Amino acid sequence: MCAGVVMLCLGTAAVAKPGDPVWVGFTGKEKVAIMAPDVEVSLLTAGGLLEPNQEWTANARQQLNLALTDGLKARGVAIVESSAIDASATASLQHLHAVVGEAALWHRRKGVLALPTKKDAFDWTLGSAATYLADTHGVDYALFLFARDSFSSGGRVAMTLLLGLPGGTQHAFATLVNARTGDIVWLDANYSQFGDIRDGDGAHKLIESLFKTLPAGPGGQ
Repeated sequence: MCAGVVMLCLGTAAVAKPGDPVWVGFTGKEKVAIMAPDVEVSLLTAGGLLEPNQEWTANARQQLNLALTDGLKARGVAIVESSAIDASATASLQHLHAVVGEAALWHRRKGVLALPTKKDAFDWTLGSAATYLADTHGVDYALFLFARDSFSSGGRVAMTLLLGLPGGTQHAFATLVNARTGDIVWLDANYSQFGDIRDGDGAHKLIESLFKTLPAGPGGQ
């Protein structure tokens, strides 16, 4: 994905820890809505600016959507595919998910942005906005994915080699939300300098890394 130096990562992989209220699996009746992936893929310029690329983003969204579908089917999950969800009706919910998900990740890292009122409780929620999915599509859960990826320009590669500046990076997190309460019941994240979500192999590898902590339904792997 990028050349040169190792970036300063804030954390990798499993966010859920023992004692967290996480998804406990299926009785065989639950249905999960796959939300359209919230994706942006950019070119990292020599000056450090991110220039979103529409073609790269469209390719990544398509590949990640397929990877999400394949990943849930392999786990024996009954799904409602993203094509059945009205994107315009859920746009504000997607924005809310991005904000809440990032806040939850920062808090779990116990850094300067940790919220003192949360302490060790995992009680993040999207609130009543998520009930639209239960009411409209009859689903029990909704799976959200937020992903940002960037690739170094030729000029940035040169700056990396000469000055040690960081290159492009990949940042993604997925959550499972109770569609009847809005509560986030599972969360995992991945940070990397490697991989390419614009192609099928890279997209599937990202989803596989995120789904390592996601329980399977009956007959799932």
